[in-house]
Amino acid sequence: MFQQSQKVTEWKGKNYFITILNFVIHSLIIVALSIGLVFVNAGGFDEFTAYFSDGENVKKFIFLATFVVMLNIAVYLYLFCEFRDFLMKAKNITVLFLTMYVGLVLSILIGNYLNVYARPVALCPLLMLLLINKRTATFMNFIFALLVFALDVLTNQPFSHVEATASLFIAVSISIVAIYLIDGVGSRIKVIGMGLIISLPIMAFRVIMDVSMLGNWYEMVAIALHSLTAGVGSVVVMMAVLPVFEWLFNVLTNYRLAEITDHKSKLIRRLIDDAGGTFNHSMVVASLAETCAVSIGENPLLARAAAYYHDIGKL
Repeated sequence: MFQQSQKVTEWKGKNYFITILNFVIHSLIIVALSIGLVFVNAGGFDEFTAYFSDGENVKKFIFLATFVVMLNIAVYLYLFCEFRDFLMKAKNITVLFLTMYVGLVLSILIGNYLNVYARPVALCPLLMLLLINKRTATFMNFIFALLVFALDVLTNQPFSHVEATASLFIAVSISIVAIYLIDGVGSRIKVIGMGLIISLPIMAFRVIMDVSMLGNWYEMVAIALHSLTAGVGSVVVMMAVLPVFEWLFNVLTNYRLAEITDHKSKLIRRLIDDAGGTFNHSMVVASLAETCAVSIGENPLLARAAAYYHDIGKL
């Protein structure tokens, strides 16, 4: 998880150029994904060509591209003002947008081929919660939901604008709930349980939208399954892809910190076997560090990991 240092590194001209270039590239990638979505939904090259032969569709797509650029400008300004050190590293920008791409692709596929209400709406913000921080996850939740909504209403999606609007409301509200429910939860099993809790309001939203479904058991079962896919699916996919992000980008999440401070981990096991005195000293330091971290509102897992490994060189 990203921690902003109190002393912000001074920016130079090349920092502005590189960061802006990164955002331009990712804006183009999102526009390319939008074109690919139109092509897939069109069903063939002739239909795709016919779609863009319509002047109204061209106007919609130009508006969509402009909207993507404006959203990315908002993201850039947010990071520049709030987490400038984070913005300086190209790796961090890649993590940010890659989580969005994963969420976008899954939302498009599930929305098109299963059901618009079965989308893993909380996946993108939850990944950002664990890989970056809670504030960025909350902000990016709105950006992601607006982006999905724009794709829904401005491309040839196989569902109505009413369904797209309802999906937007569900995504914004449920994802905020998910962020605050899962923030600080250290057990992977408990996270899955939170996915079940997230599914309940999605189901309630869906029933409220069409009360007539209450008498139809087939529809009720379908709603329950779609809600579970959206809620539990969000956290299951998150837990599945999170280790890939941790490995690719060398990110320390709370789950990774818990793993490396387990007494069965390789280095800790060596410390116990080869330097018992140092290990006992590290345990005492870890206890003090965790207590201090809790007292000042910092991450106790990070403090514990630092204490465990501060004398690892003695091996």
